[in-house]
Amino acid sequence: MPSSLPPPAKLTADAVQRALELYPLLVERVYKAKLKDPKKVADALKRDKWRFGELPAAIAAINSGGSNETKQSTSHNDIVDGALAKDALERLVQWKM
Repeated sequence: MPSSLPPPAKLTADAVQRALELYPLLVERVYKAKLKDPKKVADALKRDKWRFGELPAAIAAINSGGSNETKQSTSHNDIVDGALAKDALERLVQWKM
């Protein structure tokens, strides 16, 4: 079956931006279809938001010379002494699974 997706070399910046805009809706639909339990869906969406929003912001703050300990809405620090904290690493692995 031939793929309907263009090869990476043919992707435009606009196409990538559009895909990123559609991601939240798509991931929510996939989680709802796979997990069924509303609490598990909410937890998965929370982990996804952390992975793609809060964690990159914390890392960017370190890379831009910001504070080593960034304030997170999740009430804990993801970065400690310029590195990923153990709890954050565990969350990242949980998100991946």
